[in-house]
Amino acid sequence: MHSVSAPIAHYEVMPYPVTEKLRVDETLYGTTLSDHFRWLEEPSEKTTEWLSQQQQFTLQEIEAMPHVKWLTERWDTLSRYNDSTPPMPCKEGTRHFFRCKTKEQDRWVYYTQKTKEAKPEICVDPNGWPKEHFLDLISASHDGRYVAYGVSEGGNENPVIRILDLETGNHLPDTLDGWKIRSISWCPENAGFFYSAHPLKGTVPEGEEHYWNSAYYHKLGTLRCDDKKVFGSNTDKACYHTAYVTEDTLHEVFSCSKHRKNEVYFRRNNTDEPLTPLVKGFLGSYSVEFYKDQIYILTDEQADMQQIFVASLETPEREKWTLLVPEKEKSKITQCKIIDGRLFVNRLENAYTRIEIYDLKGNFLREVSLPGIGSASFSGYQEARPEVRISYSSFFHPTETFEYDFANDTLTSIHRTPIEVDTSRFETQQVRVTSKDGTAVTMFLLAKKNLVLDGSNPTYLTGYGGFQHSETPGFSSTYLLWLEAGGVVAIPNLRGGGEYGRGWHEAGIKEKKQNVFDDFIASAEYLIAEKYTSPNKLAIQGGSNGGLLVGAVMTQRPDLFRAVLCAVPLLDMIHYHKWGLAKIWEGEYGTSESQEAFRYLLKYSPYHNVKDGTHYPATMITVGENDARVNPCHARKMVARLQEANASSHPILLYHQAASGHSGAATLTDRIKQYALQHAFLMSQLGILVPP
Repeated sequence: MHSVSAPIAHYEVMPYPVTEKLRVDETLYGTTLSDHFRWLEEPSEKTTEWLSQQQQFTLQEIEAMPHVKWLTERWDTLSRYNDSTPPMPCKEGTRHFFRCKTKEQDRWVYYTQKTKEAKPEICVDPNGWPKEHFLDLISASHDGRYVAYGVSEGGNENPVIRILDLETGNHLPDTLDGWKIRSISWCPENAGFFYSAHPLKGTVPEGEEHYWNSAYYHKLGTLRCDDKKVFGSNTDKACYHTAYVTEDTLHEVFSCSKHRKNEVYFRRNNTDEPLTPLVKGFLGSYSVEFYKDQIYILTDEQADMQQIFVASLETPEREKWTLLVPEKEKSKITQCKIIDGRLFVNRLENAYTRIEIYDLKGNFLREVSLPGIGSASFSGYQEARPEVRISYSSFFHPTETFEYDFANDTLTSIHRTPIEVDTSRFETQQVRVTSKDGTAVTMFLLAKKNLVLDGSNPTYLTGYGGFQHSETPGFSSTYLLWLEAGGVVAIPNLRGGGEYGRGWHEAGIKEKKQNVFDDFIASAEYLIAEKYTSPNKLAIQGGSNGGLLVGAVMTQRPDLFRAVLCAVPLLDMIHYHKWGLAKIWEGEYGTSESQEAFRYLLKYSPYHNVKDGTHYPATMITVGENDARVNPCHARKMVARLQEANASSHPILLYHQAASGHSGAATLTDRIKQYALQHAFLMSQLGILVPP
């Protein structure tokens, strides 16, 4: 199948750097797979040289595009502004925290005040750090005296933790240089904190440090090697373990998670009592809220849309739970929290937010009137402070924070992101697309008002479709730039996501993963049939699992798209589980260790479905040098294979992001450069002219 060439960025011959072919055959379950680029899996000097040549070639192709300058300048304008978030009080005492940045600064600066009226003092300022250093974690103690923060390098997500004493301004001697430290939870009276981490390299067989996550306790003033392991598994290496102190500081809660399901245990704080099981067996997902003598449990166990139970601390057995807020059809509960003696419930309906308030007996009180169709979340303390804060955003409404007054049922704005944009000429609509098997899939469409439907509109179609991630309305400078350049933006709610409950997710995993690709293809076909765009004017983008998505659909339907941006992707689905931590995704994809899974993975694995002589769309595949989640070899191998197989004149490019991880670079300047180059490539392929 042939795609039509665009008026801009047409190439007759692509003088790619030479890629050596070294054939390796592998037979699995009677099927022989031949791979000429297996050598690119290894980060050798030879691979580094090949990567350098590919990067030089890519930059020669795109750096001179006029779109790069416009995108860089416009992104800079949209991203640089003087801003300060509203002060947030710590749970105990009067100390407040907030963050601030000026137009000139590349990173947020974290500040503290002894009281809300006191002079602000700098807490952590990353702007003086080397540009490859990331602020990876930050967590204040209950009274605000201590702040633990992590610094990682080049996006490797492996922070070194330091502890700052805000009373003296000095760092404590404690230094935690563990492996992948996460989830810091302070204990009362500043005795120490819980955290999650993987075992140190050298303490387990090579490669196993990506697994065996456990929860530890660090006592202030002690060495990292003396930290106590408080919760973990000796039999299942893929589980993730957390420990945290409840808001009232009376209990410690322990969670063991595995692919969106978990077990929960608890005990009284600061004791060595045996753990009391709240729920065992990985029957669903559970999040808990302890309040006085009750436990409030949000779960999807036997409830696709989630429901809320209450249990007594004295009799927490599963059979003694009481249903408090039942499941509601087409209305997924995503968050619940007790604030000032009331239960606030966040619901997702048609992929946008509604907030309801109940009393603690489960009686509905009212719904909060949000500014419009968008995404919102709430925060606050159970009893210490009665303030309820609601954060809201939509496609055309930058993030705004409100304080909610229950007595008067009013929202008062206390902060709005100061981005100067005029979005009045654009509009949002939500349409329904019929997928291959007849399933209705919703899709948000962003475009200028009174758009002419003649098939000529350059369109940016993006999706994810996995891990229960929900695509909901939110302000995005990327979307705005496409609209300002005269484009259309389309965001479908694919199966595999979380917009429509647990069943929606499970309809897009393992042997059903093809449903996700079918949903995305149907979305593209809808845009073409309804004359929003045409194949020659359609670009697709996805990152990580979304990179797998666009990699799969471009190999299945190369005729549908003109350009593809495939970011930090999984692409070799036969071997993905062998690299890094990826085996923890077995519950989402399955692995080729199973013959049944091998069969369905081989059917869609993008790398294994590239066919010689096919006319592929123009494609850019990005790779983060220090990606801690997806092995960069996926991108390297796919680029080599596509360059070999492609029969069209459309370029196949690899964009190597140095000093970057799975989410890009650490500094705003470097992120803007990365985004500008990537989207300049897409826009040039669709024939978009630089706006005046």
